[in-house]
Amino acid sequence: MAFSWPADNNGRMTLCRPPFLGRPPFLGLPTALAVLSALLPFSAAAESCHINGHDKPPVIRLDASMAEPVYSRDLNKHELTVRHGLLKTGQTELGLTTSEVRLNVRPKVWFLPRPGGGCVVLEAVEVIFRIERVHVDIASDYRTDSCAYQVIHAHEDQHVAFTRQAFNAALPEMRRLLATAANYRRSTLTRSRSSDAAAHEVLNDIMARIQPAYQAYQRQARSLNASIDTQQSYAALHNRCRAW
Repeated sequence: MAFSWPADNNGRMTLCRPPFLGRPPFLGLPTALAVLSALLPFSAAAESCHINGHDKPPVIRLDASMAEPVYSRDLNKHELTVRHGLLKTGQTELGLTTSEVRLNVRPKVWFLPRPGGGCVVLEAVEVIFRIERVHVDIASDYRTDSCAYQVIHAHEDQHVAFTRQAFNAALPEMRRLLATAANYRRSTLTRSRSSDAAAHEVLNDIMARIQPAYQAYQRQARSLNASIDTQQSYAALHNRCRAW
């Protein structure tokens, strides 16, 4: 499992499901995500303010999509096993699906300085929630017309389907949380003393408020993937073919 979150709280998270015939699934939540939530607390209410000429509700846009999977046979069993750190376990990796998730918040704000801070009005906010890359490795040891290749391909296709299912299931909650967050930050007093600082404050707040939707996606994806990444499942797959 790899997880990255740049300092500006906008970035990409690379999720790697347990490899076919690999180690047991990692079920813990990423530490970085828990730390982010702790660093960005938000109160239940905020003191509102007003800037003349900026009374309209914020424009809200959610850009959500999932890329089509790309299949690769560039690596053989040994190379896949080494790349994903399984060589010392005695297990061999035959297939692996990874996905890269992008989550960005882009607010547009108006800022009016006041003593001790200012008034910040959210004019528009765009959230980009995309699965930008879905990569499927299948060991090159197997011919594409072989039984083993077909079994591995079908197994990885199931993981792709699970990723899409979890992503689509998270979208309604992402929309709801985004609308709630935008309404909350519609016009509020802030201690920030510049428009850039106020915009960053709004970005952080909205990012924190939409985290439950991302976490729900992540939990469901892990749960679905884990359901077919078991020793029993692997044994059943092996029994379908004579040659491995």
